[in-house]
Amino acid sequence: MTDLEMPRPAAASNLYVEVSHSLRGLIVERKMKPGDRLPSERVLAQQLQVGRPVVRDALRILETLGLIGVSPRQGSYVKQPDLGACMEAVVDSVARAQAADTGWQDNLLEARLILEAQETALAARRATAEDRQAVQATLRRLHEAQDDAGAFREAERDFARAVARAAHNPILAGLANGLVGLCPNGSAEAPGDAAAARREALGHYEKVAAAIAGGNGAAAPEAFVLHRQRNGHATAA
Repeated sequence: MTDLEMPRPAAASNLYVEVSHSLRGLIVERKMKPGDRLPSERVLAQQLQVGRPVVRDALRILETLGLIGVSPRQGSYVKQPDLGACMEAVVDSVARAQAADTGWQDNLLEARLILEAQETALAARRATAEDRQAVQATLRRLHEAQDDAGAFREAERDFARAVARAAHNPILAGLANGLVGLCPNGSAEAPGDAAAARREALGHYEKVAAAIAGGNGAAAPEAFVLHRQRNGHATAA
């Protein structure tokens, strides 16, 4: 691919971000398919009138998003997009941009609550036998981890991810996984008796798993929302 016609991005403090936008536009406009090779860094730098380090940083963004692969021999090439990875990267970027704002963690937890409630409804309708087995497996881990706050947090995250996969919506799953990863404790610190909070949370997780196992799309989100509201998003400490 030569004789590229890509507009030079406007000057910006993060010029490599603008260049990444231009490169994404190139992939879309040229209808490039997985395996198609991008021009070399040198050619891209000439066409965009920027330095090669800027192009290199822009390519790293696309690689992180799963849009391209980079090989020492082949250079940069288009990959089959991983929607889940793309959405996780978007969530991470948005959240970190808001990190300086007061209450940003509350906003994260609120977004996670909304997504997970809807995911449970979808999971109840769409889960395969394998999905249900995965949900039950993480539920068993929650039971086993009742007396270990750290292990319980990890099991909580895996339970949320299992539910997300069972919903069979890669965009929602990517968003949910990104939010789970950005909530350092899985949820906020539990007020009062943390062990009691974990036991109560486990009871609600059991209801969610039962709703998914039984295909009850109405009961699943109701159980999840009730659990989050009663605990103020808090289950582990």
